[in-house]
Amino acid sequence: MKRRDEIKRTIAKTKRRLVSWIVLTIVFAMLDFLQVLPWMQYVTLLALLYSIIQLGILIYLMYLWSQK
Repeated sequence: MKRRDEIKRTIAKTKRRLVSWIVLTIVFAMLDFLQVLPWMQYVTLLALLYSIIQLGILIYLMYLWSQK
């Protein structure tokens, strides 16, 4: 039971982190579209990659949490 509670807390933290990174990626994409900085596309790609990694971690944690 303790392990499930720990996984549940980790899922909640990962969800919050994922949402914040998705919002940050959208902001970076808008700045890239406006061509604020010439290297902004690389920052946007890195943020998108990190968001995809977080999504994978979240899916794995939810899989672990669903196991009995």
